[in-house]
Formats: sequence, structure tokens, C-alpha cells
Amino acid sequence: MYRGYIGINVEEPSITIGAGANSNLKLNPDAINIMVDGSKTTEVTSDGLSANTVEVTNIRMRAVDSNGTLSGKLGWIARSNGHLSLKEVQ
Repeated sequence: MYRGYIGINVEEPSITIGAGANSNLKLNPDAINIMVDGSKTTEVTSDGLSANTVEVTNIRMRAVDSNGTLSGKLGWIARSNGHLSLKEVQ
């Protein structure tokens, strides 16, 4: 039984959580990466999410002004039939 591993690289810095020989989750100050069979399948950064397939139930789209303050009150909300509706959110 393969139990996985946790590797800490203080030089990079990063933390890698292994789930198999070529599959792991890597955390560093710039991104969270998911690797499967040696290939990056998902990356999360402060700028966004990159993945081949993404399932999202609620999206809250907000504008940010020059001071970094959230503005606007619209968001995409999942309906019971699976469609998204643009609605006012708080």
C-alpha cells in the first residue's frame, strides 16, 4: 500500500504532497498546482484558476476600483435546473 509523502523544500520554498509516483499537490507562495501522471492539470494563482475542466456552482463577479475596494453587486448564481442566473448579491 502506497501511503504518499510530504516534501518541504525550503530553497524554493514549496510543500509537495505526493499521492503516487507522478501525482502530487504542490504549494508555493505563487501557486497551487495539481500534477497527475507528471503533467500539470490544475493551477490556482492570485490571478485565477487554470484547468481543463471546472465545475462551478456560484460565481460572484465583482469589479475592483483603483484602491482595491470591491464594487458592484452582480453575481452568477446556480439555479435548481443547473443554469446560471445573473442576480444581485451582497
